[in-house]
Amino acid sequence: EVIAAKSLLALSKDEVAIRRKAKRLISRKFHHGGALQFEVDKADVSLQSAQVVRDQRVQELQVAKRKVASLWGANTSDLIFSAHELRLDDPEAELFTPNVQAIPGVAYAHAKREAATKSAELQHSLAVPDVTVSAGYRRFDATDEHAFVADISVPLPVFDRNQFATKRAREKLRASQFDLANTQVEVNTELSSRRDRLRLQLRERELLEQRLLPQTEKVLSSATEAYRLGRISYLDYLDAQKTYLERRERLVTVTLSAIRNQVAIQKLDGTLLERLTQMDQGECHDR
Repeated sequence: EVIAAKSLLALSKDEVAIRRKAKRLISRKFHHGGALQFEVDKADVSLQSAQVVRDQRVQELQVAKRKVASLWGANTSDLIFSAHELRLDDPEAELFTPNVQAIPGVAYAHAKREAATKSAELQHSLAVPDVTVSAGYRRFDATDEHAFVADISVPLPVFDRNQFATKRAREKLRASQFDLANTQVEVNTELSSRRDRLRLQLRERELLEQRLLPQTEKVLSSATEAYRLGRISYLDYLDAQKTYLERRERLVTVTLSAIRNQVAIQKLDGTLLERLTQMDQGECHDR
């Protein structure tokens, strides 16, 4: 969130620079009779609006820093963020299907089913009476004789066959089997949905980075020169600025959405804890 706020603030600063450059250009044209007063006023309003958004994003960055600092009780002045732009950490890894049995939610449901199975087996075994066998040596004083004696007893489970405990254990086993199946369906559905969204976000991000942004940047540069020479109207020039800035903001937005989606997938498939452990051990410091 902090890096996203920094990216949006950098975008706002660039917008202020673009609007200020446009205002200077329009003012020069106005003094030479090549622009109307409403164009100067419009450029001034656009610059002021961009400055307001920039100031708002400065505050949003401070709020994001305070939220992060509150996680460990530090001051915002103590925070140092080495990253200056949003980056996806190997997003293609989240597009592969992991071992379903290793997913934490599914593994937990498996463990509950195994515990219920053992409990049902135990309760069933308690319904079978235990055979007691005893043996010993005995001396008869009246006849002064010695003998070896043995005793076998088998209780008859007429009143207590442990049927109630066995029934409860079987019901818990059936419930755990249902929970396991339901968890597998829910996790697989959520993972599949998030992977589809991540694929779309990655495609859009690639399109913005490789085609749309470079094109709109060239259009803006050409529009600036064309407006200076009086070949296009002020509205066309303004539209070129707007299109370029919208594509820049869209890139930040889609990248942030992809990162959030990536983290959600890592939470579901259990790789997030592994990555955090690696970072804690210093293995992912560069990331």
